[in-house]
Amino acid sequence: MKTILYAFIKNFRVLKDVNVNFSQDEGWNYDPESGRLTRSQNDKSTEGLFGSRINSVTSIVGQNGTGKSSLIKWLLERTVYGSAPLPLGGIMVFRKQDGSIKAYHDVRISNKKDFPEGTFIEISESEYNDTRQDLAIPSFYYSDTFEPYIEMTVTSAEYTGEVNMSDKFLLLHDITSYKNLDWAHLVYPMREHMNAFFLQNNIRICTLLFDKTFQTTFKDDLCASLNLPRYIIFSPNTSADEMIRMQIESFKEIVKKHETNDKSIIDKKNELEFLLAVNGIPFNRDMERKDEAMGRKMLARFLYASMKSILFNMRHTLSFASDHIAYALGLFTKDYNEADDGSVQWISKTVEKIIDHSSVDVGFGEYFVGFFRNLKDTIEFLANDVLWHDGNPYLDIGINQDNHYASHFPTLQTSIKLITLMKSTSFLVERYFDMRYSHHLGKYSALSAGEIAMLNLYSRLKYAFDNPLNGDRSSLPRLILLDEAENTFHPEWQRLFIKRLTDFLNLAVPSDVKVQVIYTTHSPITLSDMPKGCTVFLKREGQIATNLAAKDMPATFGANVFDLYADSFFMNNGLIGEFASQKIKELAEEIERGDWCRNRDRSEQLKIRIEEVADERIRSYLYSRFYHANPSEEIRTLEDRIRKLRKRYGQ
Repeated sequence: MKTILYAFIKNFRVLKDVNVNFSQDEGWNYDPESGRLTRSQNDKSTEGLFGSRINSVTSIVGQNGTGKSSLIKWLLERTVYGSAPLPLGGIMVFRKQDGSIKAYHDVRISNKKDFPEGTFIEISESEYNDTRQDLAIPSFYYSDTFEPYIEMTVTSAEYTGEVNMSDKFLLLHDITSYKNLDWAHLVYPMREHMNAFFLQNNIRICTLLFDKTFQTTFKDDLCASLNLPRYIIFSPNTSADEMIRMQIESFKEIVKKHETNDKSIIDKKNELEFLLAVNGIPFNRDMERKDEAMGRKMLARFLYASMKSILFNMRHTLSFASDHIAYALGLFTKDYNEADDGSVQWISKTVEKIIDHSSVDVGFGEYFVGFFRNLKDTIEFLANDVLWHDGNPYLDIGINQDNHYASHFPTLQTSIKLITLMKSTSFLVERYFDMRYSHHLGKYSALSAGEIAMLNLYSRLKYAFDNPLNGDRSSLPRLILLDEAENTFHPEWQRLFIKRLTDFLNLAVPSDVKVQVIYTTHSPITLSDMPKGCTVFLKREGQIATNLAAKDMPATFGANVFDLYADSFFMNNGLIGEFASQKIKELAEEIERGDWCRNRDRSEQLKIRIEEVADERIRSYLYSRFYHANPSEEIRTLEDRIRKLRKRYGQ
């Protein structure tokens, strides 16, 4: 486990000779001309400020185009993508778990002897790949920007230790779950990708709504500013069934065109025969039944269709278990045709027969039995623990009559069972049902952009810590990179952003793990929660962006928001909108010209426009110039005021 203390970026996109400190306890600086690397201690260290499970939080600020996102990309390429098969392009300094310092560089450092406790590794292109694992840190990346066309595939990103939770990446990632594929790089129509992304994202959010970490972090908001949905509704996901039908049509065409005894064609014929058997009874899509008994029967038919797709997947990955799969297929095809009511209970009994049959196999049977036991738990959950409306199962999150979340919500037994089942690889609701949240049964309920963004961020963070890559806990994120995550938040939610984020992470991150947070922002409100030593100020001069030196950095922690706007976000042209600024300037110029003085109507219009200016100082200035150009207007205004006062007091 290691933490990034410092980076020097020599030349990357718009960034040139940028020193970036990520530790609030010390400051590093590199001078490209002399090659000297220096370090200074922060006497006002705020160790432990952000909680026991967070090493540091660093804010990256600056105007548009100053390289905030580029800095995040630079870090990703060097600490995640296997440190990137590229020159390092600067210096990276880490603190290891034992407290020692390790620095990697491919620029000249002339004073290494000044750091006797540090280890310096100079990287050349020829030996660069040997150091990739030394630099790599498991990372979480989040951005709410939408850019669907990216170079990296789902599989390659996850192998390099990145939990990429940006919308643009999940557009690829989620269809792998929804369509049961290994990976897909926009090979389906965009509509398919969007549908899969929407439905899988619902699963993440619905899971979050039941999560104690979320409820604890937002307990004060559950009864106030958060308009969270009441219901979680399950509706059929027919993608696996569609995939089987697509395969049937494809193999029919291949067999028809190549009627030979070639082995590959014989295999295709056998595959076609298998698929036709698996397809069995077509799924009745009409789940909208007012009668609950009919709704349950429709659910049983859907579970049957789901079982077909499960067995279809097993045929591909577990060919050595063909006898078990063939037996299961035979049971479902035969018994379902003969079943009187096609009930969910019948499905459960059939699964029990499969368990009994497979238990005799000491080897693979143990896995097979475990799989179907999980499956039986899922079926019983859908049959017994959920509520029903119009033939669809649903869960009631629990709201009392005052529209406040009930006190029993954090310990709702059904939700606990749901979360347990979702951790099972055979959970039908995750892969064969679509979960959606709603304020009303049978309807989709739109949330605000800010509410969706908030749920997106925290559901994806929780997902990353609950689902380590390849099940390996060592792959849990240690570096959290957030690129303008609070963009769509109301100013009040921006004010709460750092508190909510740190509270959530201190609960969601396992006790034996510490994380480092680096985020970019345009919000001065979030910056008022950041000590000066935790902030990097980027500023652009021409085509080059660089950082402010420590001595030039403004104070931030607890600072007035308006001062932060002017000092930290380099708004040299004022703090009012450019449109209003231009109109006020035009108003002042017209007043100075004085050609309105003899036009009574125009004079009244100018007074109305002056009254519209909210800033008292600007309004007073405009009035002073207005009266200076036409003193009679000031007399008329004073006389009007005297008349109004006399009328008020009855004189």
